[in-house]
Amino acid sequence: MKRIYLDWAATALPDEQIIRYAADTSLKDFGNPSSPHQRGKDAAALIESERKKAAGYLGTTADKLYLSSGGTESNNIVLTSLLNKQRKGNIIISGIEHSAVYEPAMMLEKFGWEIRMVNPEADGIISVDRFRSRIDENTRMAAVIMINNETGAVQPIEQLGKAALSADTRYHVHFHIDAVQAAGKYPLNLDRLPVDSASFSSHKFRGPRGAGFLYLKKKLEPLYAGGGQENGLRHGTENTFGLVGSTAALEKSLNDIDRNTEHALMLKKNLISRLSGIKGIKFNPDEPEKLLDPSKYSPYILSICVKPVPGEILVRVLSDKGFDIATGSACATGKKKKSRVMEAFSISSEDAFSTVRISTGSDTTFDDINQFCDTFERESTILIRNLRR
Repeated sequence: MKRIYLDWAATALPDEQIIRYAADTSLKDFGNPSSPHQRGKDAAALIESERKKAAGYLGTTADKLYLSSGGTESNNIVLTSLLNKQRKGNIIISGIEHSAVYEPAMMLEKFGWEIRMVNPEADGIISVDRFRSRIDENTRMAAVIMINNETGAVQPIEQLGKAALSADTRYHVHFHIDAVQAAGKYPLNLDRLPVDSASFSSHKFRGPRGAGFLYLKKKLEPLYAGGGQENGLRHGTENTFGLVGSTAALEKSLNDIDRNTEHALMLKKNLISRLSGIKGIKFNPDEPEKLLDPSKYSPYILSICVKPVPGEILVRVLSDKGFDIATGSACATGKKKKSRVMEAFSISSEDAFSTVRISTGSDTTFDDINQFCDTFERESTILIRNLRR
C-alpha cells in the first residue's frame, strides 16, 4: 500500500538529493571549524561561505545570521536572554504561539516576568490595535508566530512590528517572530522587516533535521555559555552537514517558490471543493473562500473539524488506510488536552476536539488529494453514523 503523506507542516519530506549532497560535503570538510590547522580552516571557510549564501536568501547579511539546531533552540535563545535583565517587565505573546515560544514564556513567568497574551480575532489573525493596547512602558519583548502551524493563519508582521517599534515605552521592545512555517514558502527580506529576531527550522523546507537559523538584528546576551562559537551566542561545534543542507534546501525552495505556491493553492482549492460536499465538515475559520488568500492563510495548511468524530480517532483510522494527517502541532501530540491554539482561536471545545490538519508540500499530487478525499468521505461518514447511534 502506497502511503500518502499530508503532514508537511510537522516535517517536510527530506529532499534526497540535498541530503546526499550535504552528507558528501560534510565528509569532505569534516574538520572542526575552531581548529587552527588546514582541515579546520577549510571547514571554517565552508561555514562562512554557506552562512553568507543563506543570509542572502533571507534578505540579510552573514553577521546577523546564527546557526542553531532549529526553531525551538532559536526561540529559546531569544526568550531566555531576558533572564540576564536585572529589571523584569512584561512580555507579549500571541495566544496561538507554537510550544517553542509558549513554554519558554511560561518558564519566564515562574521567574517573575509578566506574560501578556493577545488572542487573535475569529479569523485567526491578530488585531494590530489589540496588540498595541497590550504594550506599556514595562514591555521588554513581544513574540508572534508569522504563520500559525495549526491553522495556517498569516499574521500582519510588518504592522505588528511597527506598533512595537513606535510604542511609548521605557525600553526598546524586542520584536521576535517565529518564521518556521514561512521560510521557503514566503519570500523574506529580514533587514527590511521591523523585527529584531526570527527563528527558522531546516526540516520545514526539506532540509535536514536538527539544523536551523536565528536572525538577530543586534546581538543579545545569551543565557548559557561554552566555547564561544557563533560569536559567543550559540556554543558548540558547528553542524556542517546541517548548514550545507539547510542552505541548499532554502535555495531550492526559493527558486521554486512561485510554482510551489501556485501548486499548493490549486491543491487547497481542490481539497476545499471536495471536502465542502461532505456532511459534518467545518473549516477553521468557516469561511472557505478566504482560506484561498495566501496573504491571510498559508496555501499549504488546511484545518477542518468533523463533529462529532474525535480528531485523534480520525487520524488513526486514516493512518490505517494509508494517509498521514495530524490533529494539530506534532510537538503537542500525545498531550490529552484541548488545543491551546484552537481555544485562543475562539473555536468551541466540541469543534476543537474534532479538528484535524491537512498540510501539503511540493511533492503532493492531485491524485493524492483525490484519493484522500474519497477515503476521508467514506471513513468519516461511517464514523459519524456510528457515533450518532
